[in-house]
Amino acid sequence: MASEKDIGNKSKGTQITMREAYGSIVLNESQKRALLVFVVGIFVAFAIALSIYNYMFPYKPPDYPGGCGNYTYELSSCLTKYAQESGNVSACGYLQGSYRDICIYSVAQSSNNASICTAMNKSSYLYPQCVLGLNVGGKNIQLCNTLTGKDELNCIYNYSVETNFSNPYSCSDINNNSYSNECKSIYYYHSALSARNASACSTLQALPNETSLYYLTKSTGYNSSMQIANLYYFATLNVSPQNYCYYTIAQLTNSISTCGLIKGIANASCESQIIERNVTSTNYDLNASTAIAACGSYSSYSKEYCYYEYYLKKAEQENNVTQCMQLNISYEQDGCILHLAINQSSIADCNYLTNSTYAGACTTVVNNELSGQKT
Repeated sequence: MASEKDIGNKSKGTQITMREAYGSIVLNESQKRALLVFVVGIFVAFAIALSIYNYMFPYKPPDYPGGCGNYTYELSSCLTKYAQESGNVSACGYLQGSYRDICIYSVAQSSNNASICTAMNKSSYLYPQCVLGLNVGGKNIQLCNTLTGKDELNCIYNYSVETNFSNPYSCSDINNNSYSNECKSIYYYHSALSARNASACSTLQALPNETSLYYLTKSTGYNSSMQIANLYYFATLNVSPQNYCYYTIAQLTNSISTCGLIKGIANASCESQIIERNVTSTNYDLNASTAIAACGSYSSYSKEYCYYEYYLKKAEQENNVTQCMQLNISYEQDGCILHLAINQSSIADCNYLTNSTYAGACTTVVNNELSGQKT
């Protein structure tokens, strides 16, 4: 073993280790056994302590309702089924993420209670489906405020239908100003229609807006196919919500003077339709062999609309879209083709539309009709 003098001399030069200073520590057999017994004793003591703890405080699995604790691998299905059958949505709280939302959605559906949807994560894709699907007729206007964007507007629209468009103040509950204005347009439109009062149309937007036009045509009560046909017809004419309101009231009141309030090409269309209706009710001869024979005695708009009625009827009778092609006015031709394509469920007829956007929309509507879906 190095002496203290040697250690001191080395420390002044290079650094030395403890092993160099004092040499290796060697345990005899007795010391080794004592160390082994000590280490083993520690492990044994820990095992005994753990056993005592488990005995005194045994593990208990979560107390899942409905006896679902016995179905570890089917916990989600078990809890969802139990929650549905019992109506106890709190059982869904034992699940996480999408499993929890699906469970809540299932309970809301089985209970037919849209308020249960609010227990769901608002960012879930299921949330708007839950509210809109169960809040039929907009029974709960407050639920609409938990939605965003067009989902919120659709919810308010449902409420508007339920209240027969009698309470425009509900529109103020929409957080989005743009959608709030859309909602008010529907109310003012129906107010004008109910009173047959064209002056009330002045509160609607004077500029073209296809979103507003969509909801106005939808609220008129057309079936899905006719609503789309009506929407595209007026969108083609670049009709604003205000002008659409004038147009509708003019037709309801048979008033050509109200047509005069309409700006643009829709003015002539409005007047023509009234003249057509008045003349058609007397002496149109749509069974004539030619359009000239059927309509030759009429002039101006009456003749044009007689031609439209004549060729549309021939197209329907013969199921022949080329009859529509005899019309010289483009929007009348498109209207005839669109009407025939939808009523005959003919995608081939949609291809005759000169506007590619309308041809695509026509194809979509017909496909939906063929598959039994609603647009």
